[in-house]
Amino acid sequence: MKFYSIFVLIVFACLLSLTLCEYTEEESNAWISYKNKFEKHYDDPAEDELRKQIFIENRKIIMEHNERYERGEVAYSLAINRFADWTPEEIKRLYGRYKLWFSPSLSPTEIIQQVEE
Repeated sequence: MKFYSIFVLIVFACLLSLTLCEYTEEESNAWISYKNKFEKHYDDPAEDELRKQIFIENRKIIMEHNERYERGEVAYSLAINRFADWTPEEIKRLYGRYKLWFSPSLSPTEIIQQVEE
């Protein structure tokens, strides 16, 4: 039983170390730059790791989309913003409660003015 517990602990430690080392140097540097630019601070290392994973995944999606934009396959580009370390569910939870007033006859400026009023 003691051997089994030690074995499980060693396997867990190995798996944990693999997940912590799965990032390239470029991804790690991008995460550090992102946190500095948007003044992100996570006191809990587990929270920092989770946010880093989300950021790296969102960054990949943005980069793949922008490659399609450069090939002319899509009409707009994407960029990293302060929500790049949020999940879609978190964004929806925060902003999903607001209804957007949209009319095809309105310009984006008019839509913004309606929301601000």
